[in-house]
Amino acid sequence: MTIWIPDLAGARGPRYVAIADAIAGAIADGSLADGTRLPTHRDLAFRLGCTVGTVSRAYALAERQGLIAGQVGRGTFVTSGRPGLPALAPGADRPELGAAGIVGREAPGGATAPGRIDRFRQDRAAPQPAAGLSALRLPLEGDPILDLSCNLPNVRLARASLGRHLAGFGDDARFTDLLSYPPASGYRAHRAAIARWVARHGVPATHDRVILTAGTQQALAAAVMALLQPGEVLLCEDPAYAGLRHVANLAQVRLHGVALDPGGMRPDDLDRAARQTGARAVVVTPTLQNPSTATMDATRRTEIAACAARHDLIVVEDDVYGELPWERPPALAAIAPERVIYVGSLSKCLAPALRFGWAVTPQHLAVRLAEKVSAMTLNTSPLNAELAQRWIAQDAEAELPALRRDVAMRQRMVRAALGDLDIRGGADALHVLLMLPFGWSEPDFLRAAREAGIRLAGLDAFRLAPDEGRAGVRLSLGAAADLQELMAAVERLANLVRRTRPAAERVI
Repeated sequence: MTIWIPDLAGARGPRYVAIADAIAGAIADGSLADGTRLPTHRDLAFRLGCTVGTVSRAYALAERQGLIAGQVGRGTFVTSGRPGLPALAPGADRPELGAAGIVGREAPGGATAPGRIDRFRQDRAAPQPAAGLSALRLPLEGDPILDLSCNLPNVRLARASLGRHLAGFGDDARFTDLLSYPPASGYRAHRAAIARWVARHGVPATHDRVILTAGTQQALAAAVMALLQPGEVLLCEDPAYAGLRHVANLAQVRLHGVALDPGGMRPDDLDRAARQTGARAVVVTPTLQNPSTATMDATRRTEIAACAARHDLIVVEDDVYGELPWERPPALAAIAPERVIYVGSLSKCLAPALRFGWAVTPQHLAVRLAEKVSAMTLNTSPLNAELAQRWIAQDAEAELPALRRDVAMRQRMVRAALGDLDIRGGADALHVLLMLPFGWSEPDFLRAAREAGIRLAGLDAFRLAPDEGRAGVRLSLGAAADLQELMAAVERLANLVRRTRPAAERVI
């Protein structure tokens, strides 16, 4: 048995979360290799001076993250170690999208550190994954396709808490009330819970300004249909969230792109687009924009809000990824609450199947948005809203840090496996962007990846004018809850890029 003992000095939050985080960190930095046997629950509890129950909860959390596994009669073992990968302290050295790739970012303490990914690329001596994971092969008949085209968190992290709350529904005296039709906006208690939740990002909300929805997609659709008439122009980032095309089709409005730079939507181009089109609304994702992962700093957010005020634009702020960064500026809705509709959900930080989201609106738009939601689905399921409220109240404080560390670990592992390939995007994000070298077109690479058993999203799916940018693909990291399955797929993709690049067509 290993004598590994976690150092919990300075750890914040619940003790069991700190233990699970220490396991993740030790796996990442090589202190705990794959197959290492961990101390027994009782032994570790004795050494740390905590209860056996605390260690049991920690091991259970680490097992849901795919880090360890218990074997009856034998003990608990590390199952996904990748020796040689540098550790990343919570909140430190998180790289972001730069004009030429990955650059350093200011850490929470205020100091700017060099981009850790640059150090990955310099370190060629790191041990490589087993050759068996790297074999490029066609899937056997009947093999499932691993779908890495959709952004979602590691849903294993939500199993225990959501299962516990679901099991307790039947014993709740209020359960019968949850089986009836609620108001179109949702029950007051659920809306008040969301008002408190979004206040953490500076959004001034009261329950009467909150409309509950079936996820962010419905919130976006309700907001656009409440603001615009068919045929009008909706401004948005370019490249934009692919689902916005479906919203535009449903609302029968025309999308007009606004340019991005590494800091997010450009205020000068928003100013130009507003003058040119006479648009009355803009959709913007200030935090981890999809697909670029650009995050606006506080100055850029203020500039966007000022531009919206000059042109009397209503801003629809999509903050669906807002819970993933360790630190982020206040929402646009905190700067200009009178002209921002703030939408979000728990799909990217808990589980997409919950289908629970919200729109926080200026008071004068609340009734109009509620009418649009009612026209689409009558109301949002109060069962889902109750489940979300319980998770927020009882589990979010412990599970959000665990999710962020899970994302950081996946980013480290995937970037190390992709090595010197052109990888872009922020390390707080649920995906990376893999830019394709000369000789690969997006359709060819997507087809080849599919033949290798992997489904990806090409960047043309996000561009308003396809074929106008460099070829690349979006590789989602949370879709494969099992880390070894994810790494096997990533290594096949790396080999696909390096070893089987098609030759340029001959011209005779």
